[in-house]
Amino acid sequence: MNALNEVFEKFFLERTSNNTRLRDCTEFEFPPRERARYKDIPFFCKSLVANHEGKIYMLYSDFRDIYLQLDGTRNGNLVMNDNFEFCYVAKGHYRRVIDGTEIKLNEGDFYFSNMTSFYYDILETTDSHVIFFNMSRSFANDLLLHLSSSPYIKTHIHAVLSGNSSARFIFAERKTHNFPSEISRVLSLLFTASCNGLHVGSERIIQGMLIWLFDTIEKEYSFKSVAITNEKYLRSYAEIDRYLRDNIMTVTRQALSEKFHFNIHYFNVLLKRMSGYSFKQYLQKIRIETAIKLLSDTDMTIRDISKSIGYENTNYFYQLFIKATGESPSGYRKSHRKNQALLG
Repeated sequence: MNALNEVFEKFFLERTSNNTRLRDCTEFEFPPRERARYKDIPFFCKSLVANHEGKIYMLYSDFRDIYLQLDGTRNGNLVMNDNFEFCYVAKGHYRRVIDGTEIKLNEGDFYFSNMTSFYYDILETTDSHVIFFNMSRSFANDLLLHLSSSPYIKTHIHAVLSGNSSARFIFAERKTHNFPSEISRVLSLLFTASCNGLHVGSERIIQGMLIWLFDTIEKEYSFKSVAITNEKYLRSYAEIDRYLRDNIMTVTRQALSEKFHFNIHYFNVLLKRMSGYSFKQYLQKIRIETAIKLLSDTDMTIRDISKSIGYENTNYFYQLFIKATGESPSGYRKSHRKNQALLG
């Protein structure tokens, strides 16, 4: 077992044996609260894990919540975030299907993402572990200033941060079967730093390790790239998403069909292809996201919030909100304001 897997299993066992909440979910995504929680953190990680029993877990840096997937190893989402991400296959095999193109990664391989894409993640075997390292835009931009000896990775990060939606994904595969043990040790240090929280000086230390890591990857690995091929679908999906959010209270499938001149069947196929959700599931998702924003930023009553996002039945809204976030709307507002007060 390499250093990274040893460190991860230690953290995982500690967190799953204490009071960490284990949440069930049928699809993995970055939940609204976690997305807000990590938005401005310079460097964090999350892990996708399949244990020996075949159960699939998604864990975030602080291990505050662990998500257990109930319906298999596959998850899909359109990723449009403000973080730069690269991942490493620590154990087993991993497939990412990007805009219809399937890439298989083996243990020890790396993947560097674009910020906007549609993909599915698939863990092929039990006892697998993929770790995703995320950098905020400002952290990645600062790192670019010091990446003098990693031209391939530097060019890719620069293209992604510049907003180039057609920037290619790159994959790094080992040139030989020998795996440099130093890479595992550096990855374990990065993982540990992320899980323990960043302190004064941590960012510079992490940047130093990343500079060494990227330089070593360029020397020891060969690169492949994949370009986004479905920009047409991405544009249509983005327009539909925007319309749904603007008309969240009254939107219907028929209205969407008339607005975008799609027949209803084509619309359903497109939405499922690009998000992994049915119309009902996707509309519910963005309604809950909107409710979270209104609870955080306004003094609207919960009843008024429920009506404003299309739910006349407040009790039904409560049920959906608790299922999505683990808290009641009033409980979420209370904890959010408490956290804001502590932050000053």
